[in-house]
Amino acid sequence: MQKRDSLPLILTAGFVLMVLALNFQIFTQPIVEAGDYAANSLLVQQARHFRLLTGHYSRWQFQHPGPAFLYLFALGEVLFYDLLHVVPAPYNGQILITIIFNGALLCAALYVFRRHAKLSVPLALLATEVVTVLVNTSGQPSMLISNWMPDVLLFPFLLFAVSAASVLAGETRDLPFLAVSGMLLIHAHFAQFLFVGVIGGATVAYILVLAQRHGGLRPFLSERRWDFIVAAAIVFVFAVPPLIEIVVDRPNNLDALLSYLNQFGGTRNNVGTAIGYFACFLLFIGRPDIALTKGPIGILAIGSSRFGVVAYWMIMALLFVAGLSRYAAMKQRPPFLKYLTWIGAGSVVLFLYWAKRITGGFLVFNGTFIYSLHLAAWFLLLAMIEPGLNRRVARNIGALTLLVIFILGIGERKALRASVGSQPDDVQAALAVPASRFGTLALTFEHNDWPSAVGLAISMQRIGKPFCVNPNWGVMFSKANICPDMRMADQLRLTTDVTPCKPPCRNKIGRAHV
Repeated sequence: MQKRDSLPLILTAGFVLMVLALNFQIFTQPIVEAGDYAANSLLVQQARHFRLLTGHYSRWQFQHPGPAFLYLFALGEVLFYDLLHVVPAPYNGQILITIIFNGALLCAALYVFRRHAKLSVPLALLATEVVTVLVNTSGQPSMLISNWMPDVLLFPFLLFAVSAASVLAGETRDLPFLAVSGMLLIHAHFAQFLFVGVIGGATVAYILVLAQRHGGLRPFLSERRWDFIVAAAIVFVFAVPPLIEIVVDRPNNLDALLSYLNQFGGTRNNVGTAIGYFACFLLFIGRPDIALTKGPIGILAIGSSRFGVVAYWMIMALLFVAGLSRYAAMKQRPPFLKYLTWIGAGSVVLFLYWAKRITGGFLVFNGTFIYSLHLAAWFLLLAMIEPGLNRRVARNIGALTLLVIFILGIGERKALRASVGSQPDDVQAALAVPASRFGTLALTFEHNDWPSAVGLAISMQRIGKPFCVNPNWGVMFSKANICPDMRMADQLRLTTDVTPCKPPCRNKIGRAHV
């Protein structure tokens, strides 16, 4: 019987503990969220009561397909704030469970990878840390430590790519990993239907065709039936909430999505722009929308202006040469490495196709998930080089690497810390809000004040003060919080303008009043 590989679990757990130690403030300083974080938290409150059927809001007036991550955040609130009391505020629990969950996805990817090829876990974790630091120093810290919805796709996409390559290599027992990661991606963003549908669909089709050619499909499905049954059950569980919403609601989220596609589905960007957008992620450029206005030379100049990025690609080039020469000399080449290369290349092609159709600007958050290909490339190259190392040398390198991970973590601690700004004024304002004669307060505000408004809304909801909003804001504040009739609710106006405030107006400590 093959001994279970416990190294990914042990070392990844240590890595996550180091990241949590660097984020000690989430255990001591309460975070009161605003903006998109608060909008998600409004949905999390529904998830806590198992009432949420769709995902977070899109700026194009529809919800993304599913609520999986919002239920995860709800679990973080309940477990770490309500039950264990290890964090000082509900949102801190969301951050804590996000870091742990990302570590679990990374651990699963390493576990699957190492069943096919030799891969040093310490070196893989160092590569993860280096990529994380480069991503998080290019703009708002996002990779590994952020639960902003565009940031949570990265590690699911890594596991999706690795498990797809494993299934292609014959390990159908990784179909559940493929199903979980694929459905997480689809729940988090509508565009992931493209990536998951093409790559996942092609993976399953390939192994079925291969089985038909080698011994027949029926015996293959009979032998591996539990792999397929578990994967199908996972897909079914993830599919149930959005399908229920489609059946129950009129109009529903699918109607809103189709309306968006009818209005903007014909949008096209040229190939050069799509390639430039992809290059921004290769060069860790935090503002692709600005870089793309500079042209190809400008993009290269912005990317090469950071010494860390130049050094990164020099090391990658050396590893590529060493890995390629070592791979050519291998007597037995793991098919898994070939399949993962195909999936990486296919992901790039699909990314370029999708980038040609992006609506509303090439913002960095649109494509953050593609940073996962950096990790896949590192793992591939390290796996090509690893077999050529003496066992003792490999052990010594691994021990030294663990020390480097710790030193780099301390030196780049700012890049490994969550940086969500806290707005304690929102709690004070929520406490100061007077009771409504009609039971619910209609929250009104100017468009530019929406980050403060949604922050106030979640603070009010958490202390049990009902509110509602104009139907135009229903997508962001959720349908459950739409005013049935604005005329039948007391008006609660929020403004960040400096204007006189007389009773019953209440100051929102220094920067706004209600």
